[in-house]
Amino acid sequence: EILRCLVGSEMCIRDSFCNPWPKPRHKKRRLTHTRQLEKYKQFLAPKGEIYFKTDDDELFRESLEYFKEAGFEAVKTTENLNEEPKFWENIETEHEIKFKNEGIKIKAGIFRLK
Repeated sequence: EILRCLVGSEMCIRDSFCNPWPKPRHKKRRLTHTRQLEKYKQFLAPKGEIYFKTDDDELFRESLEYFKEAGFEAVKTTENLNEEPKFWENIETEHEIKFKNEGIKIKAGIFRLK
């Protein structure tokens, strides 16, 4: 989902609960993989941001590295979005509500193109 950021006019991307592709041979298909992040840089405005959230611990940990490798800075991250209501103007998805009701922590981050 590509849209205008809520805090300004810079272009941003929202990536919510994408497929975690847990098998090693499939990880390059992740929407947060370094290979994909390099593609986003072609149309993301300077200092544009990616808003990312997931329930998957491994995907979140590895995505932190992918963003760093691709030249994004972590503006803000959390291991439990439910405990930080002012983290961002959150748009709750159907998946997020389901996971929250099951007691699964939602991990999230805002990453800015340097």
